[in-house]
Amino acid sequence: MTVSSNTLNRQTFRMSRALEYFTEKELNQQIGATRQDWPLTLLKELIDNALDAAETAGRPPQIRISVDDGWLEVQDNGLGLPEGTIRDSLDFSVRVSDKAHYVSPSRGQLGNALKCLWAAPFVDDGSRGCVEIETAGTRHQIVVTLDRIQQEPSIELTESASAVQSGTLVRLHWKNLASYLGDAETFDLYRVRNLIEEYRLLNPHVTVEFQDQETATADPAWRKWRPTDKTDPAWYSPDRFSNLIAAHIAAGNGDRSVRDFIAEFSGLTRTQTRSQILEATALTGAKLSGMAPENTLDQDAVSCLLAAMIENSRRVKPKALGIIALIRGDRGSATGHRKLARCQTSKRRRCRIHRSSSRSRRSRAHRKCCRCPPCTRH
Repeated sequence: MTVSSNTLNRQTFRMSRALEYFTEKELNQQIGATRQDWPLTLLKELIDNALDAAETAGRPPQIRISVDDGWLEVQDNGLGLPEGTIRDSLDFSVRVSDKAHYVSPSRGQLGNALKCLWAAPFVDDGSRGCVEIETAGTRHQIVVTLDRIQQEPSIELTESASAVQSGTLVRLHWKNLASYLGDAETFDLYRVRNLIEEYRLLNPHVTVEFQDQETATADPAWRKWRPTDKTDPAWYSPDRFSNLIAAHIAAGNGDRSVRDFIAEFSGLTRTQTRSQILEATALTGAKLSGMAPENTLDQDAVSCLLAAMIENSRRVKPKALGIIALIRGDRGSATGHRKLARCQTSKRRRCRIHRSSSRSRRSRAHRKCCRCPPCTRH
């Protein structure tokens, strides 16, 4: 076939989808913030990871934050970031997360924090990005550049010795960082301080050291829902539950028994309870792979199993999720606040404050106890 010299013979090209992660538009969507707010948002993600690491280890979180004009770093007292997680996160064709398929009131549901961490410094600089992670005596340095011929990111991982033996230290290199986090002329990092105060308000068990100044822990024994706590089957929709089973099978856990899988959920650890569920769903002795004949999940079996689990389990009590905050006056107490709440909701159970017949005394007591509206029932 003769082709005219005036005709364009178009060539079909293959392009790497990984490069899409290394654009400002894509990062705005992944991070959920515009470019000016990237450093502060990434700092928030690092603090979230630090809290999760310490809580998973069963320790009161201790977080150290340092900021210079060319870098910021966050260090925690957790068990340390596994080397396998670091290496897997460098593959931009997959998502790596231990939370994505679980439904729970915990942080990090997207599973893309590390990927954004590698990409953002490169996109901001335009030619090179650098992030260092130190854990278990090893420094992992990730340098990102662009292969302009293959039109894909070039990610280089080098390792060396580190003095950090426990926990994880993450150092993010970023030019002119102070201008993103506050007033660059005076190096007033007010945005970081405000963020830390917000974290301390909602996490009274955390100790934060910022720029070598440590803030005292308000309540080291404070307890909230942890990433290691079992989830309630009632939190799952049929679709989310199906995705969790499919993820287990895809991860090579298809030979795991349904009985063992059920035990992962809150209130379903008793042998008798699990036996009742298996008998009701005709899954006694079944494996997870048996719920996906011909690589397709049996949605009826999945829905039936979820319904039986919900029916036979106990709901997680709100107290297990943790008390977020307690509003009180300068001289108030938690006990006084609870008694006042009972006073406002019950005509019969009067708190000590309202036993007095003096109206002025009751008003003064209210102001001292808390900021709730004056009780009008007594």
